[in-house]
Amino acid sequence: ITQAQIEREVVKNTSPARYSAIVAGGNNKISSCYSFIGGGTLNTGSGDYSFIGGGQSNIAEGVHSYAGGQESCTTGAQGFAHGYQACATGDASAAFGAVQEAIGANSFIAGGASNSACAQYSFVGGFNNETTSTAKASSVLGESNCVNAPWSFAVG
Repeated sequence: ITQAQIEREVVKNTSPARYSAIVAGGNNKISSCYSFIGGGTLNTGSGDYSFIGGGQSNIAEGVHSYAGGQESCTTGAQGFAHGYQACATGDASAAFGAVQEAIGANSFIAGGASNSACAQYSFVGGFNNETTSTAKASSVLGESNCVNAPWSFAVG
């Protein structure tokens, strides 16, 4: 294999979808309409109106979703995930930071690492915190806290 063959193989971007664009990068793929990948490598836009600005191995699967950073994903509609392995799977959820899971609808992870927001309308920040699926409209901040009652708040 020659260097030219390697370069042609690496910069294989695929976008058969209508009104979608891949501007730069390599091995990026769009299979949805009205979607955009700005650059990076191994990114996949499969939700209509999805957006990946750049990064590596990101997946924007939800309709009107955004994923960026490295190995981040959105599967819920209107999801937003940015960081390292930040995932927003709940509809209208957002995750920022490292190894985050915004699972509940309308949940938000403000940053930190290793947090999980399983409840609807929950807010999590810090390190190794969690709102369980029963903790609707709860907030938790700090380190190694778990909230499992609705309308609760934990700091520490």
